[in-house]
Amino acid sequence: SRPRLFGVVPRERLFALLADNRGRPLVWISGPPGAGKTALTASYLENRGLPTVWYQIDPGDADPATLFHYLALAAEALGTTGSTSLPKFVPEHLSDLPSFARLFFRALFAQLPARLILVLDNFQEAPEDALLHGILRQAVAQVPPDSSVIAISRVEAPPGFVQLAASGVMINVGWEKLQLTIDEVRAIAAKRNVTDDWLLKALHQQSQGWAAGITLMLERL
Repeated sequence: SRPRLFGVVPRERLFALLADNRGRPLVWISGPPGAGKTALTASYLENRGLPTVWYQIDPGDADPATLFHYLALAAEALGTTGSTSLPKFVPEHLSDLPSFARLFFRALFAQLPARLILVLDNFQEAPEDALLHGILRQAVAQVPPDSSVIAISRVEAPPGFVQLAASGVMINVGWEKLQLTIDEVRAIAAKRNVTDDWLLKALHQQSQGWAAGITLMLERL
């Protein structure tokens, strides 16, 4: 399930960007720690009321069996009535992992609700040589219309995803888009009863739009 949110200011300009790209198979959101990636994604999904599978990546997902196992559990909890069981991963499938991944994600999306968003959070935790990268490319190819995969990472998409971007299958939402505008800083500050516009402009300039920095400085105030 997606993270619980407390006091998050809706970022309408980025909500509009994500809404315009809903149905694009892969949205890659990247930026430094504290840039507001997770808060943006979770608040957008909550605001739009979209069904979600939120998966936290960790180093254990270098083993494909772990990924497929927990995605199957998520599908079981969220799947539609009468859905069929998903293919079971066994070590023999490593010999042709792309074929199994295509079969698995085709069945996964078929039994999940329409307009579903599959979020893969902390994607930077996957080792650079992890099989997860290839699995994700196969998953993207099976995404139905009106659904998407959102990958959240502290780093940009791996080189192997360049072709997806070039063909329009993937869109990048990077640090330059995640940086807070002065209006967003004003909205965050208003929740803390800070309204001195000269001060807020100074904080915005000093933080360079870094969400965590703004939050910490407002807490100090």
